[in-house]
Amino acid sequence: MEFNVKFRGIEEDKRAKEYLEKRFSFLKRSLKDAGSVSFVFSRDSDGINLECNLRSKNFNIYCKEKAKDMLSVIDLLKDNLKSQLRKKKEKIVERKRKSVDVNLLEVEEGEKETVEIEELDSKPMSREEAILQLKELNRPFLAFLDEETGEMAVAYKKGKSAYGIIFRKIK
Repeated sequence: MEFNVKFRGIEEDKRAKEYLEKRFSFLKRSLKDAGSVSFVFSRDSDGINLECNLRSKNFNIYCKEKAKDMLSVIDLLKDNLKSQLRKKKEKIVERKRKSVDVNLLEVEEGEKETVEIEELDSKPMSREEAILQLKELNRPFLAFLDEETGEMAVAYKKGKSAYGIIFRKIK
């Protein structure tokens, strides 16, 4: 990532430039796909203006701040830019969440896997019966009604010849 710092209508200040690069060094670590960041200092009757244009292959962010001195405007701009980056990140994450379809999962390009829902009538059975059913059906787990407690329980395969049962203990 490259930093471009320009001073328009104002004398170049090395201390402000170094401070700016130090305060925005987090961009180099956090944005690996960012192309460039350009900063432009300018002066008007109210004080110092600082504009920032962050260009990335995924998004562009522009922000502008105004303050009485150069160091203050840098801090204000950093807060503004962090806020905009956080919003962009949340938007990207939300877009990815919405794109996931509950019923169809993408396995490979063009190939889709459907999720089947199977309803079984389950009679209460002992834990030993559940393990036997699990072996017979050759499945990784089996949900069943526990005879002793009347609660739902799950028998599962732990290894080649090891099995486990998860159940809710009533106090």
